[in-house]
Amino acid sequence: MVVPLHQSIGGLPRPVVQAGEPKVLRGHLISEADGWISAAVHAPTSGTVLEVALHVQPHPSGLDALCVVIEPDGKDEWIERTILDYKAMTPEQVRASATIRRCECLAARFPDARQVDRIKDSADGRNGHQRC
Repeated sequence: MVVPLHQSIGGLPRPVVQAGEPKVLRGHLISEADGWISAAVHAPTSGTVLEVALHVQPHPSGLDALCVVIEPDGKDEWIERTILDYKAMTPEQVRASATIRRCECLAARFPDARQVDRIKDSADGRNGHQRC
């Protein structure tokens, strides 16, 4: 499974895994966001990291991009996950706990922390309406 690391309009994320890692689980961080508008990338399934290398992207440009190649183990095991009570948390606590960012298909891509800032600004009356 070839997982492109550049999935946002921002900077290229930094890989945090390397070839030969014995086991990554679904949801495991495989690259860290680098910059404000950048998205961290997480493993889409469990398996072994085969390589971190350039691969041709399915894009009209035909350009190469840095990717993590994972050999799935067929188990699709998740990392341990906990449910947070975000309603009882401050925006700062939510931002600190938000490691998985969302990259939407066919839409603008923004880290969740940026959306939290917009909601906070709306609550403070700095915006005319709430935007997410």
